[in-house]
Order: sequence, then structure tokens, then C-alpha cells
Amino acid sequence: MSFRKLKSAIKRIKFTPKKIIVLTLFVIVLSELIYLVAVKDRVDTAGSILAGMGISLPFASVQTVELKEDGFYPKEITTKKGDTVKFITKLGRQFWPASNLHPTHEIYSEFDSKRPMEEGETWNFTFNDPGRWEYHDHLAPQYTGVIVVLDESGRETRLDCSKEEFVNSGQKRKCWQEHIVASLNKEGVEPAFSIIAELYEKEPVFGAECHGYVH
Repeated sequence: MSFRKLKSAIKRIKFTPKKIIVLTLFVIVLSELIYLVAVKDRVDTAGSILAGMGISLPFASVQTVELKEDGFYPKEITTKKGDTVKFITKLGRQFWPASNLHPTHEIYSEFDSKRPMEEGETWNFTFNDPGRWEYHDHLAPQYTGVIVVLDESGRETRLDCSKEEFVNSGQKRKCWQEHIVASLNKEGVEPAFSIIAELYEKEPVFGAECHGYVH
């Protein structure tokens, strides 16, 4: 339709006060929707950029982690309980984000895409458990990352591994892993393997999953 015909058609419309109100409301609602979509995109992008700089964005409910040639980026992000992290890749191959340990994913068993994800496919996970959660690509476990989930008060919680009882088996597995890694970093390979051997003898569950801890 040409501009002249459009102008003529508009002139033929009888703009009653009721129609003017309805049209005005429609324009306002449409403008608000466009604004909200634009703001959400900017917030998600800003959240990912700041997280890569080690800065958490309090009002960002969704952050994005991308698997790149050299691993997950950002390698570590901070988010809040109830927030969502979106995992993507553009590498041209499948990937499978999942909680440690490899290959069982038992430390935070819900944090697991459960299947390979194709390039361009998005997997979202909402973190409802505060803590420091290490994860990896199940198809290429040398690629790792960390999601730090703050509690309701905005604080990072640390698991008390001195307790004899744990809320769930994932906490116990996480303490085993932290104990081994701390020994490895502080004392070296041989003391770390001594801990693995001790746990293998004392803990039947650990013995069945020791492959993941050796990784």
C-alpha cells in the first residue's frame, strides 16, 4: 500500500474517544513488551561479561556459560539460589555439562544435562542448592568450570566436612573430593593417593566410584 492510500484510509477511520483510548493502551503495552525484551537481553549479556571478570550481577537471573576451544567461559561464575545458568557451545560438536565427579556426576546429581547437547542447543539449569559446584564436560572431562551459588542472604556457604552426618550422599562425596584435592595441592601426588587408598578400604561407596576421584 502506498503512503497516499494509507493516508486516505486513516482519514476514513472515525476516531471516537473509546478507540483513541484503546489504541493508546495498545501502543503503551507494545512499547513495554519491546522494552522488557531488550532489557532482558542486555541484563543476560552484562551478567555473563561481569561474571567473566569475577563480578556478580545481583539482578541477573540468567547467566550464560559457553564451551569454547579452551574450555568453559567464564570458567567460574557467581549466582544466587534460584537463579538459572544457560549452557551453550558453538564448537561444532556435542557437549554434556554435568556435576563432578566424572563419570558418575554424583556430587550434585540434578546438575546434569543427562544427554549430549548439539551445537546451538541450549541447556538451562536452575541452582536451588547454595554452595561451590565444580562441573565438567562429560564428553571431554578436561574441560571444567565452577558455579558458586550464594544463599538467600547473598553469602557463599561452605560445607562443613568435619561433621559425621551429611544431609545427602552428594555432600559426603564432595568432602571426599575436597580432602583429596587439598592434599594433592599441598603435599603432592603420593599423599593424595594414600587418602584414596584409605577411603577405598573404609568406604564401600567410594571404592565403587574411585575412578572419578582419580580423575
